[in-house]
Amino acid sequence: MTNGRYNTLSQNTRTPSRRLPGLPGVPALIRKPLAVVLMEASNDPLVRHLTLFDLVVIGVAGTVGSGIFAIVGLIGSTYAGPAAVVSWVLAGIGCVFSGLSYAELSSIIPSEGGTYAYAFVALGELPAIVTAWCLTLEFGISGAAVARAWADKIVEWVTLGAKTESRWIWLLDPFPGLGISPLAGLLQAACVVVLLRGVEMSKRVTTVMTAIKMAVCIFIIVGGLALFDPGNMLPFAPMGVAGVIRGSSAAFFGYLGYDEVCALAGESINPRRDVPLAIAYTLAIVAATYVLSALALSGMVPVDGSAASSSFVLAFAARGWHWACQIVAVGELVSLPVVVLASFLVQPRLLFVLASDGLLPKSLASTDERGVLTTATTAAGGVMVAIATFAPFAVLDDLVSAGVLLCFAITNSCAIVIRRSNLDPIFPGPCRPLVLLFNALCLAGGLLVRVACAAADRVSLSVAATAAEGGNGGGGGGGGGSTAAEAAEATAATAAALAFLAAGLVALALSICCPELPHPLGGPEAFRGPFSPWVPAVGTAISWILLTQLSWASLRWTLWAVGAVSLWYFTYGLKHSVGQKSRTWPQLAAATAAAASNTSTGEESLLESPPSTPEFGSGKRMGGNHDRGAGGKRERSQLRATFPGEPPLDSVSPARGGSTGRLSGEEGEGLAVGAQKEEGYMSFAALT
Repeated sequence: MTNGRYNTLSQNTRTPSRRLPGLPGVPALIRKPLAVVLMEASNDPLVRHLTLFDLVVIGVAGTVGSGIFAIVGLIGSTYAGPAAVVSWVLAGIGCVFSGLSYAELSSIIPSEGGTYAYAFVALGELPAIVTAWCLTLEFGISGAAVARAWADKIVEWVTLGAKTESRWIWLLDPFPGLGISPLAGLLQAACVVVLLRGVEMSKRVTTVMTAIKMAVCIFIIVGGLALFDPGNMLPFAPMGVAGVIRGSSAAFFGYLGYDEVCALAGESINPRRDVPLAIAYTLAIVAATYVLSALALSGMVPVDGSAASSSFVLAFAARGWHWACQIVAVGELVSLPVVVLASFLVQPRLLFVLASDGLLPKSLASTDERGVLTTATTAAGGVMVAIATFAPFAVLDDLVSAGVLLCFAITNSCAIVIRRSNLDPIFPGPCRPLVLLFNALCLAGGLLVRVACAAADRVSLSVAATAAEGGNGGGGGGGGGSTAAEAAEATAATAAALAFLAAGLVALALSICCPELPHPLGGPEAFRGPFSPWVPAVGTAISWILLTQLSWASLRWTLWAVGAVSLWYFTYGLKHSVGQKSRTWPQLAAATAAAASNTSTGEESLLESPPSTPEFGSGKRMGGNHDRGAGGKRERSQLRATFPGEPPLDSVSPARGGSTGRLSGEEGEGLAVGAQKEEGYMSFAALT
């Protein structure tokens, strides 16, 4: 229908030929123009019903879970002692780096899918579908893993409570030793049924169960502080600084889940304002809960190697509050199902956006008359029920963690690219290659940190063995091995330091060679994270360091999963992708780049309107006046698209005043994106 060539009325406007908005010659890296994302959001069939309160409830529901019941005790008893409080604070600060990137991107790209949408706009289609798989790990499969852990706890609790083998226990665990848990499948299925009942039912159930969970957390904190003994806080850091740092690495995983609100931005009533606030409130509530819980547990019982310091149930029992043990145990069993529900809430929405982009079958994007994603919910629910029933929690745990951390690294990278890339489909600039190099160096540095830590552990074991032999009258035969391990540790540590130093230099090059856009996307009201690109760069480095510390098995499974998703993309997605077939994406990408890269000062962004008002998409103001030219000289500039066999689009009145609107012509309708100038206008139009 179109040759996609641009005609210009000004010598100052570049005239690129049609090319997909990605890396030239690489269709898999086609990027979705931000204008398309905002238009899709304005026509989203899903109901915008989530308030700020709803988003905070969902964020807290999906984040506070096993962290308070298991990880708090693990960190205090194994790594940091009473200094676990510091570990949780450090982990919270580490999460803030990525949280700022999520807040910024959610205010610019308020779309279903969260990181998937960010990656599609900033990095390309293949990175986006890999990100979608990581989100499936983070939400869908992690919810199934929590369902399995909940079922295992139920069986354990009932078995211990019965004291003897009860004839009813086989109903909960009919296949002992086979790793099959029908109870976990039933919980997952119940969550599917709740979502199929509609959004109001889901909101009510989530709100009530989250209230119960937080009431249990408050009881734990108040009860623990009532039994607080300052003497139990000494020694404060028995394992030293190294123990505190290792504890913060473990604590980091307790914060995972706050980014869920970003994936629900398409159903937020006011996503630009509410989603960043929901991220901030969720992190603050979760951090306060964990820090106070760690303080309460540390003050209840001493860290003396006994099991009492490993959980609140055992700590209350050690202090004689046996009735409190039952409340905590029941509270944990009651509160974990809301984590399953909140996690699964995202999965049908993710399938919806993938199907809308042609990367999954179109049937998954259908809704019923109530706006419920019946097909996507049923399909995703069936898969998650099977995973919860047949996959042991230990198999899923590290794989989920790998997916979450990879999502964090991608999100931070997107924050740098969106802020500093010129978005030009023909001349994209050095930003993306530099971001890719930065990630590669952080990955290498993280692997070297792993090698250095392994060498340090070998040194410790060798020294301990030598000391034991010396105490038994033996010689010092372990000295050679210790020396070799020390040399390996020093070499790996030096190489890791050099890798991160090189990454820092790349970040410096990003700040110099890729300045921020003159007209930031999202407009002046959008949230802007501070100290770009340094804050998202630190968030990226933290994610890669933690990712590379996971087990080798989980890393292998992650690589296999990425390979499988890439194979699906090249065999199915590439052929059915909406973007690959689009006639308007290249033009819309060029228009967005032209507006964002305008070198004049003091203007508003071309694309700044949130898709939260009914006027969006039908004439609502999106941009402001533009004054272009050196020395204040005003120039007329118009970007015009023509299509063979059809009237020129400039013969149809374009949307003025920096608007989006529908165009009507003899041959059909189209969409206009324009930016009003004081003399004339710069407009872009494309038929759809």
